[in-house]
Amino acid sequence: MIATPGQKVKLAVFADFHNGFTSPAGLQCSMPGYSSPVASFSPNPVLHEGGTLLTLDTSGFAPGVHELTVQSMGGGLQPRVAAFTLDLRQIGNVELFYTPFSSPVPLAGATLTAQGDTSFSTRVTDTNGVDITWDIPALPIVSSSPGIIDVFLSASPWGNNSLLVHGSGNVTLTATSPDGRTWLTSLSSSVPAQPAFVSGTFWASPMPNTLGTTNHFAVAGTHSMS
Repeated sequence: MIATPGQKVKLAVFADFHNGFTSPAGLQCSMPGYSSPVASFSPNPVLHEGGTLLTLDTSGFAPGVHELTVQSMGGGLQPRVAAFTLDLRQIGNVELFYTPFSSPVPLAGATLTAQGDTSFSTRVTDTNGVDITWDIPALPIVSSSPGIIDVFLSASPWGNNSLLVHGSGNVTLTATSPDGRTWLTSLSSSVPAQPAFVSGTFWASPMPNTLGTTNHFAVAGTHSMS
């Protein structure tokens, strides 16, 4: 399992009961050498066949490979153990890209020239230059001036992240790792003052579980808009 320092890793631990095994008090799970809140299990104890979820806070772990063990006890049996490997990669760099033409280019230093949304992607590499973007949770990214360029991060891994351009100016985007380190990306926007939206109203009807619901959206602009 690949993670980065400071990340809270979640790992499913499965428990199979064989040969009619039961334990009224359940199986008490632990991670030898690490107690709560560093390592916590839910549920704990495990009362029925199935399993539990281990949450491991890696804030106190050094980068590198860690061989760890989960243990369960109960039912008068010898402890049962399961081992797993945690590969903690220190983030070396975070880069943002957008695609103004046919292929992605760095977002740093870019000038956006139209209002609306601009999709962007993130590339995270470890200190050895290995891409770990899809091995760790998406990093939070915020804008220094949301009124000029705001950031929308999709809640789903396969969704698009977008920059929402509202006006002209310079902004800095800040990406933050789980251990609190930051990476800055500076860019700007230059959009014409006219035409522009000056107001918008959305009337949302109750949404019944039937076809034919109609909602209304009205906007006002300074000039003719197409």
